[in-house]
Amino acid sequence: MYKKDSTVVTVLSTADFDNPIWTNKQHLASGLAATSKVYYINSLGLRSPRLNKADIQRILRRLRSSVADGPSDKGKSPQEPSVHVLSPRILPFHGIALVQRINSYLLSRFVRKHIPAAERDMLWTFSPVTYGIEEHFASTIYHSVDLLHTFAHTPAKQILDAEKVIASRASHIIASSQGVSDHLHKHTGRASVLWENVADTQLYSANLNADPKHRAIFSGNLTPTKLDFEILFHLADNDIPLAIAGPIAIDGTAPVAQVQRLLSYRNVEYLGVLVPAALAREVANSKVGLVPYLVNTHTSGIFPMKVYEYLSAGLQVLCTPIGSLRSKKLPSGISIIDQNDFLSATKTALETYDRLEAQERSKGAMPYSWVNRISAARTLIDECVVGASTRAADNDG
Repeated sequence: MYKKDSTVVTVLSTADFDNPIWTNKQHLASGLAATSKVYYINSLGLRSPRLNKADIQRILRRLRSSVADGPSDKGKSPQEPSVHVLSPRILPFHGIALVQRINSYLLSRFVRKHIPAAERDMLWTFSPVTYGIEEHFASTIYHSVDLLHTFAHTPAKQILDAEKVIASRASHIIASSQGVSDHLHKHTGRASVLWENVADTQLYSANLNADPKHRAIFSGNLTPTKLDFEILFHLADNDIPLAIAGPIAIDGTAPVAQVQRLLSYRNVEYLGVLVPAALAREVANSKVGLVPYLVNTHTSGIFPMKVYEYLSAGLQVLCTPIGSLRSKKLPSGISIIDQNDFLSATKTALETYDRLEAQERSKGAMPYSWVNRISAARTLIDECVVGASTRAADNDG
């Protein structure tokens, strides 16, 4: 249970808390909730909705939901802390000037209504588009985990403009990859703290399998904006057993033909969208973890959390040479592979899988854990609180 005198943290997310695929937003909120009261504001929906079934269902679901969902314990044990989840209702057409003015009013009113003034200590925002709510908080941290302006169907100009504003107001800026850090420095003039993505290594190592299936696995969003389907087709064409886990194009793209073709192979098993515990079991029941990403502007800002998930489950990890991985010294067990060599590397990794080496890989992933990252986050929050108190004292003087 959090301490009554601890700093209250409000997380402005770009993903809903109840999304079955956890990213750093949910991990951070849940970890901080062990010692602090945490409000979690669900995604503002930066991607403009399309006229398709998935987006229509998403809009209707948001309209039906309560604006203040209260403490959330979905997927957690009764002993674990709760996060206070809030779901603001705003207009999802962020690139329109009139909508921006309306949303600024709606979100500001929402924060003032649902988060008491005495509890607006810290805003930890993953979204550069805040509509100015940081003005209601004593301190702000901007945590950039993607090049959001490169995402399909997002208002790129508004995102970039908002990023300059939030960078000028935040006490600290965090970047999840070198690509994001370089972008922020060039675009805003601000330096950032480099916190490359980590994983729930304890969950994945706990599922370490002594006799995994002879297969490779990919877990993640099946989207053509970052996933190199040709690599997966080539593996499937050459009878590599594959397991695929994750949602189909939640970023607004619709690679129907590509996904249907991939899942039509007899040696390809689609596991669906799995909650973290189930995904950890399936990953650990594999021998090789795949990160077959395209090398493009969009992926230049991505540091895949899955590399450490795979590694802590004991898998050999094969990645294409995206910038965040190519420029970093990686732990043993993670290999950077060109597209043309992915088939031979996957075959070799499957054939040479060794249980003792799997255990060593799992141990090597331990430093890249959310336990360590939450500790660093608490330290940073304490620094912000001290800084805010000092500024307040100077202003009073």
